[in-house]
Amino acid sequence: MFLDYTFVGGMPEAVAAWFEAERGMAERIRLVETIHSDLVAGFERDFGKYAGPVHAQHIDAVFHNIPRQLETTMDGSVKRFRFQGVVARRRGYQDLRGPIDWLEKCRLAWKCYPVVSEPIPPLSHLTKESRFRLFLFDIGILRHLLRPPCALQREPTYAYTGFLAENFVPTELCARVGHPTYGWRRARAEIESLHQARNGEIIPAEVKSRRRSRARSSSSYIARYAPERAITLTAEPRGGRDGVVTNWPLFEAQFLRDL
Repeated sequence: MFLDYTFVGGMPEAVAAWFEAERGMAERIRLVETIHSDLVAGFERDFGKYAGPVHAQHIDAVFHNIPRQLETTMDGSVKRFRFQGVVARRRGYQDLRGPIDWLEKCRLAWKCYPVVSEPIPPLSHLTKESRFRLFLFDIGILRHLLRPPCALQREPTYAYTGFLAENFVPTELCARVGHPTYGWRRARAEIESLHQARNGEIIPAEVKSRRRSRARSSSSYIARYAPERAITLTAEPRGGRDGVVTNWPLFEAQFLRDL
């Protein structure tokens, strides 16, 4: 079901079409593709309708660059959104701040801010406004814009690709907990998500797209800050515990809100 979700996403019309039992698989795939295509076309029309022609071009460029930048990440980990090359003669955050903020306010994109020091609440005080990762609001729309075939998308070796797993987790957190989201970086170590529990405790949650993969970044974080507990979200269907680290399947990211 999780692999199906990485193809369909969470947009209500697409979900309803996928569960139309009287339709065959091939027909449901075509219908979901059509719905996603219509949704994206509707977003693009709204860019021009509500933002004006010039600003709309920049919004459209940023929107379509999110999946492109996610897909072309070489090591499977999204460091930060790159501003240069998105719009001609626009090179920095201030040049694209308006379009990015517009997409975020319309809930079409989400920011994740990296913390580079010891994570102490409130995390918002430890971030830099112009340095963030940018994710698309729905994994089904992300899949549609990247155009992999359904058969490939539902293969575990593809569906758990780093950028898909990393986009899935912040969308779950934004829907269940709130936004923006936060991560942690130091040298080559990176924790994709820092979750603040109800008691104020900061819980690191590392995302691992592969099965049986060592969570080196979690080890680095634990050695440096000695958290009471940590989470690793992996492609494994069942979890386990190793010291302070609890392993969860990726699809249980939503339950971070209960901590």
